[in-house]
Amino acid sequence: MCYFRVFQWDGYYYALALSGIFYRSRNGLTDFEWGPTLFTKNMRHSAVKLNGSTLYVFYSNIFDSPERILLATIELTVDWMSWKESEAITVIEPEMDSDPVTSEIGLPLLLPLPIRARNIQIKFALSLLISACVVG
Repeated sequence: MCYFRVFQWDGYYYALALSGIFYRSRNGLTDFEWGPTLFTKNMRHSAVKLNGSTLYVFYSNIFDSPERILLATIELTVDWMSWKESEAITVIEPEMDSDPVTSEIGLPLLLPLPIRARNIQIKFALSLLISACVVG
C-alpha cells in the first residue's frame, strides 16, 4: 500500500494511509483492520511523529495551490474509532507567486489533466520537518 506511515502505540502498529485512512495490526505485518478516516479524501503526502499519546501529522492536500504542508494533532485514546484531528495549521508554503519552484505538475494517477501549482517538494520538506522534530 502506498503512503503507509506506521507508528507503534499501546500494543498495536497503526498506519496512516492515503486519504487519511487509519489501519492497525498487532504484529505490524499482517491482519490490518480498517479504522477511522480522518482529514479529507484529498490528503496525500504525510509524515507522523508520536510524542507520548499525541500524534503529530504533517501532510499536504492534492488540490492545494499553492501546495503547502499542514500540521494537525490527534490525541490518541484506547478507542481508536473516536480519534479526531485538530484544526490544521500551515507549517510551510511558498512565499511569493514568483517563487522559482513554480511549475506545471500533473497527477497522472489521480487527475487526467495537469493543474497549475507551486510545487515546494513536499516529500523533502516533510523529511526535514520530521528530522527537526526528532532532534529538537
